[in-house]
Amino acid sequence: MGLIQPLNTKPEHLMLKLSHEHQGFIFEPDATKLGDLLEHHSGGKVSKALRMAIEQGEIESVESK
Repeated sequence: MGLIQPLNTKPEHLMLKLSHEHQGFIFEPDATKLGDLLEHHSGGKVSKALRMAIEQGEIESVESK
């Protein structure tokens, strides 16, 4: 279990140590798309909380700026 770079960008200075359950990670600036990705990954619990935060204005997507 070594340090891993993100799959969709190349910031060489940023590396994460992942658990054995994960093979990689991405950064997703669009919070709505992130909700879809999380729903696919975790079955909906985290995505439901994220969507509620977006609806209440607690989270702003980078794409919406």
